[in-house]
Amino acid sequence: MSLTLNQKMMLKQLEARLQKLRSLPCNAVCVDCNAKAPNCVDIKLGCFMCMKCNGLHRSFSTTKVIGMDEKWMTDDSLTMLENFGNGVVNELYEATMMASDKPKVGD
Repeated sequence: MSLTLNQKMMLKQLEARLQKLRSLPCNAVCVDCNAKAPNCVDIKLGCFMCMKCNGLHRSFSTTKVIGMDEKWMTDDSLTMLENFGNGVVNELYEATMMASDKPKVGD
């Protein structure tokens, strides 16, 4: 199935928004363990994570975690990532967490 010119333009816009989000320092590492270049997103929480932490998040019934290679990009999912992102998600969910309780790369 071939994309129309309008669909191709919309896809380019979505990809540009994703690239901008991924270039932010807070989103360049996993929301949980700080592994570099996270390759998954939780589109319900609005954050980026590594494959290892993806497994943990998938066990939560309130999240929707998918790999970056899946066709997940919609205006709504990118808006969620723009409104939250790893910085805001960590401020909300880890506000009272001790630094020693936060997972580390390789845990």
